[in-house]
Amino acid sequence: MNYKHITASTIGELESIRLNHPKFTAEVCLFGGQLLSFAPKAHGEVLWLSNTAILDGSKPIRGGVPICWPWFGPALGVNAGKAQHGYARAVDWRVESVIESPEKVEVVLAPNFSEQLSKEIGLTLKARFLFSESVEIQLVSENNGSASRPLSQAIHSYFNVADIDNTQLTGLEGTDYFDQLTRENKKQQGEISIEQACDRIYYTKTAEVELISALRSLKIEGCGHESIVVWNPWQQGAKNMADFDDTGFKQMLCVEMANTRDLVIAPGETHLLSQKISIQ
Repeated sequence: MNYKHITASTIGELESIRLNHPKFTAEVCLFGGQLLSFAPKAHGEVLWLSNTAILDGSKPIRGGVPICWPWFGPALGVNAGKAQHGYARAVDWRVESVIESPEKVEVVLAPNFSEQLSKEIGLTLKARFLFSESVEIQLVSENNGSASRPLSQAIHSYFNVADIDNTQLTGLEGTDYFDQLTRENKKQQGEISIEQACDRIYYTKTAEVELISALRSLKIEGCGHESIVVWNPWQQGAKNMADFDDTGFKQMLCVEMANTRDLVIAPGETHLLSQKISIQ
């Protein structure tokens, strides 16, 4: 690997690439094609990674930005019994291209699906990472086959916050959402503050939300989505997961641009889902 700002590295037992640029540092794990770290220069770490994350390839990595694809959540219907959140976050990826400049770095990755699995999915996937003072993640899904294919997906970002008790998410006021814990449809009243376990799908194409904590304010922008997912497992949920450190719920919140229902990719069609993260 012969680049100015990128070096091959490892995290745990997994291969990664590390980026050290005058404007930022970052790390992308090739298992799962997963962004694990992003820190603009003069600012701290934007993402949260569990202290007890499994880093041997035996299961998806807890933290950073997992890619949920070609389905979000539990496998249902014809996929019942298969991997939670799809295949993409639990296979090795390869580097397709790199473009470097004094202002930014673009990295494109693609998953190493087997021929049989690729045929089963019926869609191709590439992840494009655009790094500068901000980071944008783009999921490019393409249908090269002859039949339409359903797709659900999420850019499952774990954000680092100072204290969940003093954190607010704005921009979703008045939005209808489905509470996955109570199985109820509700409407958001005011800004979002987290005081207990939270697992919500907000049905909206809202292009921008803001995550405010004592560490910083983050602008989270998206396109190509019809949902925004907000998740924190809270104390008991964290304890129930071996790869989620028991007190980690206090320093994280997931905010995810997603497609959770009714998206179908027609033959010859390409769909772009993106999420951009920048410090206010």
